[in-house]
Formats: sequence, C-alpha cells, structure tokens
Amino acid sequence: PGLPCRMLRLAPGHALLVDAGALLPLLGTAEALAPAAALGMVQSGRPSGGFVHLLLATHELILAEGAWIESLPPLAAFRVFPSRALGWADRLLAEPQAALRPRIVPPDLSLPPTAIRPPPEAA
Repeated sequence: PGLPCRMLRLAPGHALLVDAGALLPLLGTAEALAPAAALGMVQSGRPSGGFVHLLLATHELILAEGAWIESLPPLAAFRVFPSRALGWADRLLAEPQAALRPRIVPPDLSLPPTAIRPPPEAA
C-alpha cells in the first residue's frame, strides 16, 4: 500500500504522500508529502512524452497508479508555465467548446495553511 502499482514517472520535485509515523512527535502527523527525488523515484532524463500536470482549483492529493501524489499547486503553475503561455491558454480555453478548467486569480497564489487530513479508507 502507498507504492505505485505500475510505472509512475514523476518530476524530481513532485511530492508523494508517505508514511511518516516515525516522525509523528516532530511533525504532529503520521503522513507527509515528500519529493520524488528524496525517495529515489526519479530516473535521469525527461520521459519522451514529457510530464502530465493536473491543475485543480486547489492543491489536492490524487490517486495515481495506486500512490497518493499531489496535484499541481496553482502557485507552481505560474513557475512552470511562462506568463505568455498562461495568457495564451486563457484565450484558448475561454472559447465555448473548451474543456472545463480552474480559473486562477491572484488571491489563489497565496500560500494556504498546511492541511492535515486522514487518507481515504482503503476499499
């Protein structure tokens, strides 16, 4: 449990939810987000297809190949994508036939308080 069930390639800074029970007295929680690079889950080079980032209205945990990983935080979207690309995407996605996506506005860029929530119950 908690490990990917199939190949899962992550960018070095992409975080996974890990068991941090040993750090409970220090962190105050039995789980923590840890970057893929710190867990040895990053291979050298970039995948031929690139990376897929899932941008939601808020920073969330999502289940990918059996592992809980983070979505792209809205603040990171502004670091990952040049401002020209975001402006272009806004115009493109404003068209009626465009897929739904979250709208990011300046107040979304403030750092949220650290959220601690229990993981979903295993089925």
